[in-house]
Amino acid sequence: MKHSSLTVQSASAALTKMLVVMCVVSLAGCGNSDVSKVKAMKLDIDPSFTVGQALDNRKVCDSVKWDVIKDERGRKLVEYRCDFKGVKEFEDRYGGRAPNPVVKVDDVFQWSVSNGETPVLTYAGYEATHKNGHVTDQVAQVDAAMQVIVKDSASNFYQYNEQYSYITNQ
Repeated sequence: MKHSSLTVQSASAALTKMLVVMCVVSLAGCGNSDVSKVKAMKLDIDPSFTVGQALDNRKVCDSVKWDVIKDERGRKLVEYRCDFKGVKEFEDRYGGRAPNPVVKVDDVFQWSVSNGETPVLTYAGYEATHKNGHVTDQVAQVDAAMQVIVKDSASNFYQYNEQYSYITNQ
């Protein structure tokens, strides 16, 4: 009898472990399918890169965030944000003593996503947050921004801005 009790306990423990492993595996597979769909798209400017490969892990980003949001018209959007490194240093060096200096700049891309449709890039630009909390935005030239992103040689906002400006002024 002792033997069968041990077998039941062992089987119960094994079943519990198996359920835990199955839960962890299924949760690991979970993720936002809209974000995954955008990240898996090939870049027009360089099809050897997916959007995710180009935008994740950029040297110039302090942090990267992907999110699904709704715009003011109710469209579902996948949004990518890169919080640029070196904005304070750039502002200290080139912003002078502006009364409302920029304290943060985000690189922002948004794709409209619909059920079963291929995501469509609807916005590319920059959002600057000022010391008083006011946010301004500027639309980017997508091809120029993507050239700088694919090159990935900028390690701070100043370098990124220089490279982007050089390409857009050619």
